[in-house]
Amino acid sequence: MKSVWIHGALALLGLTLAYLTWTKPEEEAADEDSGAVDILACAEPQLAKIELETKGQIVSMVPEKGAEEPTYWVTTSKKAEQKDNVGAGEAKAPGKDEAGLTGPDAGAPEAADGGAPSDTVADKPEPPKQPRPHDPDAPVTFLADKKKVGSAIERFTPLSALRGLGVVSEARYAEFGFDEPDTELRFECGGKSVVLEIGGRTYGSGHRYARDPKSKQAYLLDGKLVTDIQSARFKFMQSTLHGFELADVDAATVTAHGKSRRLLHRDRKVEERAQWVDAAAPDRRNELFGNWFGRLEQLKVRSYLEPNAGPGADLQVAASPAEPVLQLEYEVEDQPPAKLELVRVRAQDKEFFYARSETTGRWVTMYDSVAKQVVQDAALVVGAEVEAEPEVSPLQSVAPDAAPAAAPTPAAADPHAHGAPGATPAAHGAPPAAHGGTPPEAPAGHPPAGH
Repeated sequence: MKSVWIHGALALLGLTLAYLTWTKPEEEAADEDSGAVDILACAEPQLAKIELETKGQIVSMVPEKGAEEPTYWVTTSKKAEQKDNVGAGEAKAPGKDEAGLTGPDAGAPEAADGGAPSDTVADKPEPPKQPRPHDPDAPVTFLADKKKVGSAIERFTPLSALRGLGVVSEARYAEFGFDEPDTELRFECGGKSVVLEIGGRTYGSGHRYARDPKSKQAYLLDGKLVTDIQSARFKFMQSTLHGFELADVDAATVTAHGKSRRLLHRDRKVEERAQWVDAAAPDRRNELFGNWFGRLEQLKVRSYLEPNAGPGADLQVAASPAEPVLQLEYEVEDQPPAKLELVRVRAQDKEFFYARSETTGRWVTMYDSVAKQVVQDAALVVGAEVEAEPEVSPLQSVAPDAAPAAAPTPAAADPHAHGAPGATPAAHGAPPAAHGGTPPEAPAGHPPAGH
C-alpha cells in the first residue's frame, strides 16, 4: 500500500510539472529556450553599422575605429514626411471661414454696424516673423557613452534571435504584425548585411517579432534590440565633458576674465575631507573653490556640432564671433592632461555657450543658463572684478536658515531646445539655486558639495 501512495504522489508531481511547462507564457519559454539562433555572425571589430527606421525617424549607429576600442557616433533624423506634416493640420482651407462657409466672401470681416465688410484688417500686412535661431528638424549627431552603449553592442555581436519561427504564411501576417510593418532594422557586419521587418510585440516582456523579407524566415527578437536604438539619444549620449571623475584630479588651472589661478585638490580620495585650495596659499581654506567645481560638474552636453564646425554654426541667424570665456587645464592622476574650453556667441540679444574637451573631440552646445552662471562665478575663483557681477553670488556664504530670494520672471526659452536626455530645459533667465544647487533645466549631476 505504501508503494502505491509513493507512485501516486510521483505521478501527480509529474502531471503538475507538465501542466506548468505547457501553460508557460511564450515569452518566458523563449527566454529559456535552447533554440536561440544567430541571424548574422558578428564580432564587434567587424561591426560597420546599425540602423533603425521607424514611422517618424531614422537612427543610425556607426563605430569610429580608434587605436584602442571603437567609439560610436549616433545620428537621429526626422523622416521627410514628418517634416512636411508639421503644422499641416493648422492651415485653413482656402475660401472657407471659421464657421464653415465657403465662397468669395468667406472669412471676410463684417463692419461693426452689420454693413459691408471692412477691408481694414484684410489690407494690413502681417509683420514678418523673426527667424528661429536653430533648425528644429536638423539631424542630431552625438557621441555615445562607452559604458552605456556597451550592453547594446553586446546584443548585436552576434545578431541573435531568442527563437527561430520558420516561414510564416501570409495568412498569419496580421497575427505577427507583418501585414503593415512600419519599422525596419538594418545591420552591417563583416561585409555582410541583413534587413529585418519588425512586427508586433509579445505580451508581457515586449519581445518583437521580426521577418527577413529575403529569406522569408521569421524570428522572435529581444525587444531591447529595437528599443535601445530607438531611444539612443536619451539612453546613450555622452553628456559629460570628461571621462574622469573630479576625485581623480590633482590640480587645475582656471583662466577666465583675463586672469588665471592654479588650484590644488587636497585629500581628494576622502570625500568628506577633500578641498580645493589656491596653489599660492595652500594652507588657506576657501569653500568657494569647491562649490564652484560642484557647479562646474553640472555642465552637460546638449548637442554636438558637425565635425570641424565652429561655435554658432548651428544657428540660423547672424551671430557674433566666438568669445573665449573660460578655460580649464586639468592634471589627472595616471592620465594625460585634459582641457576644457568654453566660449560664448551672441545672437538676437541672447547668449549661447559652446564647449570642447578631450572627450567630446568637437564643439558642443551647452545649457546656456548653467554655463552663464559658471562663467560669472569664475570671476570670484580667479579673483577678477566684473562689471555685471551679482550682488550676492551663489558661491558666497549664505546662512543655513536664510530665506531664498524671490525668483525673477524667466526669459524666453533657450533656442537650442533640441531636447536633452532626461531633462527639460528651463528659460534663460531661470535663477540658479544657492550654493551650487541644480538649476531647474540642468540634467542630474554631481552634488555641489565642496571636494
